Amino acid sequence: MCGFVTIYQTAQRPLEPKVIEAMTASLAHRGPDDYGFAAISANQAQTWREHSPLAMSAPNVVMGHRRLSIIDLSSVGRQPFVSDDGRYWMVYNGEIYNYIELRQCLESLGKTFTTQTDTEVLLVAYQTWGTECFSRLNGMWSLVIWDQKNNTLIACRDRFGIKPLYYFKHQHDWLLASEIKAFAHFPGVKLEPDLQATCEYLRTNSIPVASNTFYKDIQAVEPGTYITFEQGKKSQHHYWQLPMFDTPAIKHTRQAKEAFLALFQDSIRLRLRSNVPVGTMLSGGLDSTSIISIIAELHHGAASDLNLEHSIQAFTASFPGAKIDETERVDELCGKLNCQSHKILPTQQGNVENLAKQAVYFMEMPFNSAIPIVNMLLMRKAKAEGVSVVLNGHAADEMLAGYPGSYCAISATDELRRLNLPGYFNELKGIKQRQGISMRYSLSQTKNHWQELALKHDSQGAQPDSYDHLFDPQVLDSLFRSQASKIILTPGRSGLDRLLRLHFSHRMLPRWLQMEDRISMSASVESRLPFLDYRLVESIFSMADRLKIRKGVTKFILRHAMAQRLPHSIVSDSQKAFFPGPNIDWLLGPLRHLVEDCTLENAYVAQFFVKEQLSSTIRAFYRGEHKHVRFIWRVLNTELWMQSYFNRD
Repeated sequence: MCGFVTIYQTAQRPLEPKVIEAMTASLAHRGPDDYGFAAISANQAQTWREHSPLAMSAPNVVMGHRRLSIIDLSSVGRQPFVSDDGRYWMVYNGEIYNYIELRQCLESLGKTFTTQTDTEVLLVAYQTWGTECFSRLNGMWSLVIWDQKNNTLIACRDRFGIKPLYYFKHQHDWLLASEIKAFAHFPGVKLEPDLQATCEYLRTNSIPVASNTFYKDIQAVEPGTYITFEQGKKSQHHYWQLPMFDTPAIKHTRQAKEAFLALFQDSIRLRLRSNVPVGTMLSGGLDSTSIISIIAELHHGAASDLNLEHSIQAFTASFPGAKIDETERVDELCGKLNCQSHKILPTQQGNVENLAKQAVYFMEMPFNSAIPIVNMLLMRKAKAEGVSVVLNGHAADEMLAGYPGSYCAISATDELRRLNLPGYFNELKGIKQRQGISMRYSLSQTKNHWQELALKHDSQGAQPDSYDHLFDPQVLDSLFRSQASKIILTPGRSGLDRLLRLHFSHRMLPRWLQMEDRISMSASVESRLPFLDYRLVESIFSMADRLKIRKGVTKFILRHAMAQRLPHSIVSDSQKAFFPGPNIDWLLGPLRHLVEDCTLENAYVAQFFVKEQLSSTIRAFYRGEHKHVRFIWRVLNTELWMQSYFNRD
């Protein structure tokens, strides 16, 4: 796991080494173990680490890399990495979990290797198969490859966008980096916010997706794509898209259970490959407990290709006295599986103001809760315990219908659309019984879903909410008048399938992936996500809806598959336990003065709001109207983000 920077000069001119060194140093948290640089011109290539060259004479491409050593810890894995014939140069961030299988395949074709790294396997795979190699990779990655012979630069990102990659055109140069903060160290570059994206986030809680970002003129390489830069021009190519299934390929429970378990176990097996200790993030919920249960099975089986000499280490955020605290479940499971349990107590943490500012800085974007702060404490705890790799459970909710309020009613509505009235009312009864959601509420949601409002999203990914009255009408008009309303109906074979696809690709999962990468890497920890093995994703989306949600039971096939592996209390608890963290307490306590400062005339967010209206909503929150908690977090973190990255000079 790493971070990198690339400068592609279309009009070659001398460039001082300190430029790439400063840009790369801003990513040191992503790779504290090693670093390296390369400048490649038409006739020569210079590489260095500690001793900079006196000058770089008109290089085509300059690369900088920071390494977090996970596979083959020796210096032979240092990047930038060059092919044996000197043609290809690569910087890469991520892990190719099936690198052993790919290496065996390449060796059968006569290829040879000088390291034990997945980096070398990746570059040899590109030498052998070109861009077709991306479809063979099982992992998470962003990479840049320079083809010295054809003067072509390739930038690629994994299927789901787990690993970040941004690019920016500055005069005659293309700049690429793992994090946006690196661009600020290039001469003449000044980061600016995309005011429309920022305002849309404040209004609707929607984040930029696909190639869009919160920063003016800075774009992201889209998930599942690669971009070719050639003669100063770029072209984009999709190598993977979430497949469509007009009819379910997997319909029966037994078939689904077997398919799910086989792929889930293999996904975790691959993600345990490491030359450093591996741990897991653990709550008392179904997703993380499923992962640690399979890890324990693999430890017991002692798979030969895994580094399992260390005990299983689990990291948990505990909230004593909170309405939802899963510590008891965690202790029970860790005792049963003989895991080493590590806990943090976020509510007893001091210096919350500095933690909030640090989290926003590393996130490079605002967030609507305290979750990044808590996760940052967890990742720092893992690193302090000598664990540089953790497994986490993101994406299960967005594939297996884990949010009851979003998915239960639309699942019932699908039965109504099929004219299955008994099935419709059975679903409503199940929702009331298992989720505590009244039939009256479900009926009202049926009306909304019938009109398909919940399945439409505008160009920014969401619908306006009730906070529009707080915004300056002139600001809204200036930012949005030139933007025609773009309503997109998400494709899918049913309402539930469409909503899952919408949340997976646009609304929910992208923000979790952004947070997971930034916060884990801020502590120099690699986070691996077993539910996002592309084989498992494709299999789940090919399953019938009733295998995901049934009569108010969410994540049906996951519960069925884990029924004999987990305590009944976990498998049978079909209600979603949402984050119990100190969202309200921190706003009422250590962060209150920062929230109140958002109403000052010189606040960055003041440009979007009518001051009296914003002040009134904040006062209402402090009088006890805590329904505004998410909005207050959005305002606060937007202000802290803008303070971190932009100045008024």
